[in-house]
Amino acid sequence: MGTLPQNRNPSVDHRTISPHPAGLDRPLHRIREIRAQHDVSLRSLARKMHVPVREIRAQEDPTCDLPLTAVYRWQKALNVPAAEILVEPDDRLSTPVNIRARLLRMMKTVVTILEKDQPERTRNLLENLRTDILAVMPEVAHIDHWHGSGGPKGSDDIAAAVLRQISDELLRDP
Repeated sequence: MGTLPQNRNPSVDHRTISPHPAGLDRPLHRIREIRAQHDVSLRSLARKMHVPVREIRAQEDPTCDLPLTAVYRWQKALNVPAAEILVEPDDRLSTPVNIRARLLRMMKTVVTILEKDQPERTRNLLENLRTDILAVMPEVAHIDHWHGSGGPKGSDDIAAAVLRQISDELLRDP
């Protein structure tokens, strides 16, 4: 059983977390998958859970053998039922977790669009959509816009974005 580095939270005993149990190569949990669907960064989770990013990264490895207390910490941090974190053989994310992830992405999109000036009709429709999402999932009331969508872009940003879109073959001499 491996030992993960200690963190600032003395109530957490990481000596019981085994990154890769002997002889087990199937996933034990779907923490990484849920985190990605909810668009939560490692750094954000590290702050929320009061542990280093390297520990978050190690624990979200699907083959990491987490104690039940760690699963409950993840459940609280990701705001999903604990049962959704655990993997049964040939199991997929349940419908409620998929719906929650979609609503979260929809809210991020609504917030991103509302940050820009919109015609009154469009703004009203977006506000109605925001209200409907909040009625189903009030915990997303303070959700932020999509990363990389905020603020005006300078000419350097636009040039860099264009260059990333051009393949190297187009820039070669014939």
